[in-house]
Amino acid sequence: MAKIWTEENELYIREHFRHKTYAELADHFGVTQKAMESKIRRMGLKKQDYKESDPMPAVLPPMMEAVEEAPVESGPTPIKSASLLPRKEAAPTETPEAREARLESELEAATVERERRETDREGTELAKALKKFELGVKRYHDGALGKALEYFQTVIDGNSRDATLVGRSRQYVSAIERRGRSAEFNPESADDFYLLGVVLLNDGDPTSALEAFGRAIDMAPGDDRILYCQAAAWAQSGDIENAIGALRDAIDTNDSNRVYATNDPDFVPLRVHEDFRDLVTAPEAE
Repeated sequence: MAKIWTEENELYIREHFRHKTYAELADHFGVTQKAMESKIRRMGLKKQDYKESDPMPAVLPPMMEAVEEAPVESGPTPIKSASLLPRKEAAPTETPEAREARLESELEAATVERERRETDREGTELAKALKKFELGVKRYHDGALGKALEYFQTVIDGNSRDATLVGRSRQYVSAIERRGRSAEFNPESADDFYLLGVVLLNDGDPTSALEAFGRAIDMAPGDDRILYCQAAAWAQSGDIENAIGALRDAIDTNDSNRVYATNDPDFVPLRVHEDFRDLVTAPEAE
């Protein structure tokens, strides 16, 4: 049964709680130490509130026991009325006429930009083709007909939109090939034998072309243009192994030959072979 505390009990506690232990007070009132501690705590008594030199007050004012109030339940924060929120000004609606005008303006701007880029691209391509043509003319007059032939053929194969430039390149190619076929043509340099090999290959004589390319490569080891044409001659003669080997050397020397070989009709006989397909496939970037 819970103890009923009287005013006399509380007065006794106030007079003795500082000098007696909780156990001694509990024995005095015949309660457990835990009940005694709880009672002193409810009375708000703390021994540390008093210095040793302070006299113990005979009577302390009664302490009001704190009563915990039940929390007031509150609902969700009420939503502020929409009528109290600041109104945003509505964006003006675009009329059909304004929208059509805007779209036409955007289309016109896109067309102009596309034409500008196309012009820039054509200008760049034409500049490159013109540079190749000029180099071909220089090599032609220097007597390096094989190298000149390569430059002129690059202009023709580059699909230049300048028909005049392509036509003049074809004229030079014809002149060079006539020179290579003439009885007076006496090849001496690697470039001369390269030219002779190209003429013979174009004439459908891969065996004789291989002899010329062999002389050329002996004089200029590692020349990728000679290796490339040598591979084409091997392919036309039916020697697949030597053709792939020579083409591999040409690509190792100049990776651009990989692109040329992909669409070169001289390598049609190789396209069924996996080694050729692996060779012309660009390696993935690491």
